[in-house]
Amino acid sequence: MLNNNFVKKKLNNNEICLGIWSIINSNSNLDIFSKCKIDFILLDMEHGNYFDGIENSIRTIENNDVSPIIRIPNYNSHYIQSNLDFGIHGIIAPQLKSIEQINEYVELTLFPPKGIRGFNPFVRSSSYNINNKVNLNVDKFILRSIILEDTKLLDQIEEICKIEFLDLIYIGAYDLSKSLNIDPNGSEMKKILSPEECLRIIIIETAEEVKHNAAAFFSAQNRIVTVEDYVIRAMAMSSDYGSIFRIQARRSPNNNTILQLIVLSQTDEGKLATANSALKANLVTYLDGFRIANDIIEIVDGTIINISLHFIITVDQGFNRSVVLGNAILAVQSLMSIKNYTFGTIERSFGVPGCFY
Repeated sequence: MLNNNFVKKKLNNNEICLGIWSIINSNSNLDIFSKCKIDFILLDMEHGNYFDGIENSIRTIENNDVSPIIRIPNYNSHYIQSNLDFGIHGIIAPQLKSIEQINEYVELTLFPPKGIRGFNPFVRSSSYNINNKVNLNVDKFILRSIILEDTKLLDQIEEICKIEFLDLIYIGAYDLSKSLNIDPNGSEMKKILSPEECLRIIIIETAEEVKHNAAAFFSAQNRIVTVEDYVIRAMAMSSDYGSIFRIQARRSPNNNTILQLIVLSQTDEGKLATANSALKANLVTYLDGFRIANDIIEIVDGTIINISLHFIITVDQGFNRSVVLGNAILAVQSLMSIKNYTFGTIERSFGVPGCFY
């Protein structure tokens, strides 16, 4: 029962967790799988047949010191409450469409005063009231996760990462590809699912734990092996040593042992800026403990090019000119926001290779 959440404990210690995603309701299979030195088994109610006997499935998995996690079929308070009463270690919630729904989902997993979860001392998660004791740490025990599968939530990812008690964000590749209207197995989706892009989307300045956990997860045994590892590790550096807004790594075309890191920072006003000398020195010192022995790290300033746009708008009859102009300006500002771009991406529109903005 609620004694040891094995997967949450390992995640809190920056350790890699291994598990199995199960869609077939078979306790015999679960018993075999959970003896394979894994950390969790995810029971899929959304696309699997886990509707009957979930409590027994949870018992089977727990008996082998493995954490049972469940993906509920949809955002529904009944599925959340019942699985928590069964003693599930974690919940993944799909089909969430707004920050309000995410907040409500988290509240449904927390007892008052932090949330609105109902309490029953006679269910499995309360040890059936045998010892007449209430586990006051149960709110910290549960692993809470959402599936990011809607483009509307991508634009609000910073706010989502700030939600207290939300532990994980799982990227639902197939539903997200439908929302983006792209091939789920194509190059665009592979880029979105790459470690570098996931970090670019999810890392926020106030989420130091997310930065360190993500870097520890993606880097190979905390050592840098590939060029991409330099980017991941650099983004995990504490903001106490300076703020990195965008970074790109490459081998020097003239010397393969020189690893060039192209870096841009950001001012308090949200404007792009070159990295100061202290940030550069701190970054080199930090990466020195992880780098490949023969690599020489060189910090390069990213190029900032300010541009201005002039456009002419023809307003159709029946529309307010001021409203149309205001909407057009907002649309252009949104399109050109620095949050939407990284090094080199703007060149498709303006033909300036390697420029950020």
